[in-house]
Amino acid sequence: MTIVVAGGSGLIGTALIRALLSEGHTVVVVDKRGPRLTHEHLFFIPCDLTEQILPFNILERTDAVINLVGSSPYRKWTPAVKKDIYESRVVATKHLIESLSHTVNKPSIVISASSTALYAEAPEDIDERGTKGNTFLSDVTAEMEQEAFRAESFGCRVVVVRLAPVLAHSGFLAPLWRWAQWRLCIPYFKKDHWMSWIHLDDAVAVYRFALETHTLQGVVNATAPTPVRYKSFMKTFRRITKSLFFGRSLLAPLRFGREMLRVFALNQRVVPQRLLDKGFSFAYPDIASALEQLYEKN
Repeated sequence: MTIVVAGGSGLIGTALIRALLSEGHTVVVVDKRGPRLTHEHLFFIPCDLTEQILPFNILERTDAVINLVGSSPYRKWTPAVKKDIYESRVVATKHLIESLSHTVNKPSIVISASSTALYAEAPEDIDERGTKGNTFLSDVTAEMEQEAFRAESFGCRVVVVRLAPVLAHSGFLAPLWRWAQWRLCIPYFKKDHWMSWIHLDDAVAVYRFALETHTLQGVVNATAPTPVRYKSFMKTFRRITKSLFFGRSLLAPLRFGREMLRVFALNQRVVPQRLLDKGFSFAYPDIASALEQLYEKN
């Protein structure tokens, strides 16, 4: 297939592009910066989707569109950063979907990134029918999904992937890995909340599964089937990295800001019910296997 990946230069995009190219697909990356790899079947079109729709009518005769736009939320939410988070998600997705109106031979599927940050706290498991929260990020996420679902009016199958925080060597785990080099394990939070997560390899596999499973449409939770308590997560991280607990990070509120930290410490046991119902198999279903693989690879 020929697949357009919007916002494909980030963590998930880079891993997903490698997987798609290995399967023989042609990939066109649309982003403000170029992809981190080169390949004879990989093409790059520079475009800031917060400013314009796609140029050159590149969706013409494209088989699929994967929307991964959105700047990192793992930083202090100043007014300028909030504006950037909103525009890089909502406005960019709006312009991407508007590009379909200029396309005669439209792609058959649009897969759009979303986030489990959409959900409110709940005492029970949260499946895809979970209640929306009332935070800044849940509002942005809901609006981004509304824009993505407009692709249905153009006859596209739409899958919205609500990603949990992704376990990788970068992202929200990056400071923990750096501290672990000094055999230190410094928690972000005192609160022992339920934490949803997904390994990077499984996140990539979810997008491939959505691409290939023609009966799948609508919202899916991309999160490991075993949410974990935060203290249990940190104990597992400490054991695997052979580190010592060292209080609590005093730098986290300075780096991330209290509003962002409150959102990522919400009590949420998000479960991937629709993926499990469709027969999706997780390579890393539990936190120990996920962290062990990342530590060995690191």
